Amino acid sequence: MLKRLLATRKHPWIPGCDEREAYEIDFSGSLLKVELPPHHDYEGFPAEPVKTKINLYDDRSFTSIEQLGDIQYKELYEQEGLETQGVTKRSWELYGPVWREQPVGTVDFSMVVCRSDALPESMSCFNPNHFEQLLIRDLYFDYPMRPTKGYFSAPVNWRVKEVNGSTWVYQEVHMDFSQYKKKSIELLDSQPASFDSHLFIPLDQRYFLRVNFWYLGYAPVASSLQHMNELRDSVINSIQLSLSPSAQAALNDAKKRWPDASASQSRSPELWVYPQWRQGEYEVEPDTVITRPGDQPPELIP
Repeated sequence: MLKRLLATRKHPWIPGCDEREAYEIDFSGSLLKVELPPHHDYEGFPAEPVKTKINLYDDRSFTSIEQLGDIQYKELYEQEGLETQGVTKRSWELYGPVWREQPVGTVDFSMVVCRSDALPESMSCFNPNHFEQLLIRDLYFDYPMRPTKGYFSAPVNWRVKEVNGSTWVYQEVHMDFSQYKKKSIELLDSQPASFDSHLFIPLDQRYFLRVNFWYLGYAPVASSLQHMNELRDSVINSIQLSLSPSAQAALNDAKKRWPDASASQSRSPELWVYPQWRQGEYEVEPDTVITRPGDQPPELIP
């Protein structure tokens, strides 16, 4: 209780920040261990329970286009060729002075299993170069191909890490402030403290895990990022993965087939050309009508 009374924006109180809940998740024989701070939501919304057993190879467990409730983007989803399955969701909140009852900042966390149907059989997530290509392609579909979300810069702070012979990738997605300045759109002082962080972990030839951290930060930005990053890093550093015999065989095969394959140690943000668009006419056109196409999707090159 003392920590709550003494909390400030520079030294926020994070409920349960010193506690950890340990989980082991079975991805068709591949075992992932992770330690998470307990969920906390000011409005009382519950966490999404952690699924501790996931069948990667059961098509019925992946979300269909119809279930996503985004039928206007059906063609886009089919072109992207990425199916997903949620593993868990929860939130962590940062509180400032005691007289402010609501949190000053929030980190929303989730884990999602992804299956790439666009990846040809001649490519593999266990090939670091192929995995990099796939992630850059998925960024394209998530941002410039959904122009109503705004302008974004990605990948930012790209990092790769080899874990037991497999390449894991970390990257961030930030708002592209240069585009907003061009349009004379004024942004909040706290805006640089709000962005997305993602860790990508290969699970099998065309399956991977996406670990997501969505920051809703506050000013002063440096203090907000310090505490949010510490929370994020503690979760990432707790992750351990033991591949199943079949997944380990696929990794070994990839290393034999492409012994010199590697991912970029660093990357600059993509220079996307966004499509131009307008709001569709109600009940006559789709919600979003593209008036001038932007960049074409990146090709996957074996």
